[in-house]
Amino acid sequence: MTYQRLKPRSHYEDLYDRSTVEQCRINEAVLNKAFKEMEQTLPPSEFQEKQSGWYILYSRLYFYSVETLAALRWLGREALVDKAMEYDGQKDKRLHESKASKIPLCPNCTKELKEIHKYYMYREDASIKSDEQDILFMFECNMCKQRSACWQDGTQWEGPKISCSKCNSSMTVIHEEEGKIVKSSYTCANCGHSYEEKLDITKMAETSGTESDPKYEIDLKRYRFDDEVMKRYHAKGKHLERLNHLFADATERIENADAYDAVKSLKQLKIAQLLDLLQPLSEQNGYRQFKLGEPEISQFVAISLSCLDERPERSEHNSIKDLKKLIETVLEDTNWRLITNGISYRLGYLSGRIRAYEGEEQLKKLVAKPADSAQSPYERLVLALSDEEFNKLNLPEVLPVISEFTTIDSRNLEGGSKRDKALILNVKFHNDLRIIIPARENDESVPAVIRNFDFNIVHEQDFRYPKKSKYNTQSSKK
Repeated sequence: MTYQRLKPRSHYEDLYDRSTVEQCRINEAVLNKAFKEMEQTLPPSEFQEKQSGWYILYSRLYFYSVETLAALRWLGREALVDKAMEYDGQKDKRLHESKASKIPLCPNCTKELKEIHKYYMYREDASIKSDEQDILFMFECNMCKQRSACWQDGTQWEGPKISCSKCNSSMTVIHEEEGKIVKSSYTCANCGHSYEEKLDITKMAETSGTESDPKYEIDLKRYRFDDEVMKRYHAKGKHLERLNHLFADATERIENADAYDAVKSLKQLKIAQLLDLLQPLSEQNGYRQFKLGEPEISQFVAISLSCLDERPERSEHNSIKDLKKLIETVLEDTNWRLITNGISYRLGYLSGRIRAYEGEEQLKKLVAKPADSAQSPYERLVLALSDEEFNKLNLPEVLPVISEFTTIDSRNLEGGSKRDKALILNVKFHNDLRIIIPARENDESVPAVIRNFDFNIVHEQDFRYPKKSKYNTQSSKK
């Protein structure tokens, strides 16, 4: 008789699913621990005021650390189950076709023994080092029922040494099978002490790997994906990609708010205005016949300038330095800059080139300061979703990404004109941003800010009409 390794497919699927649950639990526990530690260290208001940001941050991390793992496990499930079954099938084939290199004789009556069992077992021989199991053959004498065992290469199997609990001498053991029950009889050759043990092979197979785990079935539904969940997983991935691009721009604007404000204050001059600005100032400083050349239009707009130094006492060095300082000072709050090769001088004739900066990105380079790296990208994402910074986002772009639908209401602002309104947004959090595998209900291992998150968000933003000019259509915040 041989013990078959190959089991029904459901056995391998169950083993694979248990491994999936275990791995996903580990990743989720790490994420939950990090958030719970933040809950304990940060003021409660920090989570309350920025709960949308914290939830999206958690959802994003959960997607990459837990849901992506579950998705990969699902995609590899069929192939790995097939591989495991093929491996056990090959092991069964090898066991079925195996033969002992020699048949031992009965140590009592010297008759040839009959093979009754063969098993896979690991060898403990110090001289044989292998991670592979070897085949152990068991023989029995038809005459005296004496049993013996040896490995496939003919090496005698000694078996584990069992000491007598009474006198500490070695005991002999005889194994007998009665159906699915294996009875082992132990006898001490020194003092005669003996006892029996019975092993139910059926129960052993049924209970193996099925430790009591009341949350296993719940977590199996959470972590074992199927084709329908995979569709939602891909939808969430695309949604997060849109969100990442959206908030990459939003957080960049928050970080460089001073730069964007400075851009708004820059005077964006046309060429005629530029000439009107530079010409009189250059003449006041001893440079006459100030001229601008024909514009050079390529990737950016550049234009040459020239003038004559009318002060004979001024040296070449001072003439260049004074003109350069004059031009840089005049252009400092405009969208024009002197090109880096500076000013050329020849016999009192000075020339150079200036270029224009156009568009928000180019203009920002003129005023940008080194970014503050104290905040991590995750912290900036949370900040971008806080009530404090929500007003800085482009709502027509943001709302379709973070909400399934939005209703808009308004009310009059106290102390304002009839046109001054408070815009009230009722936002239902987008389903693709919710955690696909829902947190266990009332499970305190899940952070409270996630477990108790309200998917219906109300945001209020004030709009006041400006009083400066009827042509100024830019709204100002309260």
